[in-house]
Amino acid sequence: MPILNYDSRFAGAVRTGHKRQTIRPRRTPPIKPGDTLYHFANMGSRNRQSLLATACTQVWPLTLSGQGLRINGVCLDPCDAETVARDDGFNNFAQLEQYISDTYGLPFEGDLIKWSYQPATQEARPCNSMI
Repeated sequence: MPILNYDSRFAGAVRTGHKRQTIRPRRTPPIKPGDTLYHFANMGSRNRQSLLATACTQVWPLTLSGQGLRINGVCLDPCDAETVARDDGFNNFAQLEQYISDTYGLPFEGDLIKWSYQPATQEARPCNSMI
């Protein structure tokens, strides 16, 4: 039951389907295609919002370092890196790089997780221990 938490600046884009990917540190157990992803905003606060549940479609290993952005072992050209950043809710690659650096540090190794916007059959709600 993978839960993905977002800060409020991304919540609207996730809910409407404009943001259909996220970059996260690798998890144990890993998220995999076919998993139902439960999307929430502000989970650590009283303003917690259940956004939606979706089906994971793709997970690719991602590395971000001073040498650029690599997805699935392939170094992206600057144009493709900009596209990944915009698809992830940032205005440009520099913003994405700064966010990852501030949040996780560089070099960063994680996963690019994508989902379909068609909400999964299950509603996004926290398990009983999280209420």
